[in-house]
Amino acid sequence: VTRDGPIIGYDLSYQASVTELCANWDNFGASTTPVNGELSGNPQVEETEEHRAIDYYVVSVGTDRTSYATRDNIVAPTNVGLNKSVCFYHLNLDPGDSYYYVNVQAFGKNFAPAEATSNGIRVGYDSGVIAGNITVSPFINSNSSVLILWEGFQS
Repeated sequence: VTRDGPIIGYDLSYQASVTELCANWDNFGASTTPVNGELSGNPQVEETEEHRAIDYYVVSVGTDRTSYATRDNIVAPTNVGLNKSVCFYHLNLDPGDSYYYVNVQAFGKNFAPAEATSNGIRVGYDSGVIAGNITVSPFINSNSSVLILWEGFQS
């Protein structure tokens, strides 16, 4: 699982900064498999899948998670060793409607990569909502509907 944001184990959908982007991840690599179908806490009856041990992670940032051409158009693939979190600084991200995706590749000791991409984060959301105008008719002649108009709100 790859999560957007600097808080370990928590996935952010929005952030204020347009100059940095962080991510954290887990569920790659060696796992403990119970021999008898349940975890006991006893290493003698559990086997570790060493063939799935992670050697290093490579992280990139892009504007589209489905295309290889845009998975790394913001931050090129970067080897982060065995770290399970990373922050990239001095970026120039567009605020508003753009999504940014963090792509993590885990390379095992057998050189077989596993890959996971975040669900995306939007940047530049820190100023709240700028008020606009709401218009309601002074007289309402219906007991089943009300017409309300608004304009000029920004976030």
